[in-house]
Amino acid sequence: MKNAKEIYVLSNGETVGCKDRVKVTREDGEVCTGVVIDIGKDFITVELDDDDLIDAFFSELKDVRLLKD
Repeated sequence: MKNAKEIYVLSNGETVGCKDRVKVTREDGEVCTGVVIDIGKDFITVELDDDDLIDAFFSELKDVRLLKD
């Protein structure tokens, strides 16, 4: 169990946890990719590939998808 992690099932059916790579689509249609560094019941924080951060409530985003490695 030392490799266990807390995951969240999003309303779109995706299962996401910290350190997962995701594709985030913002309400304005902009698509970004990065790594989840914090997640909760109604928010997600993603460190983008360009070292910027998205710290948003899920209601502010259009979609979040897990990227397979």
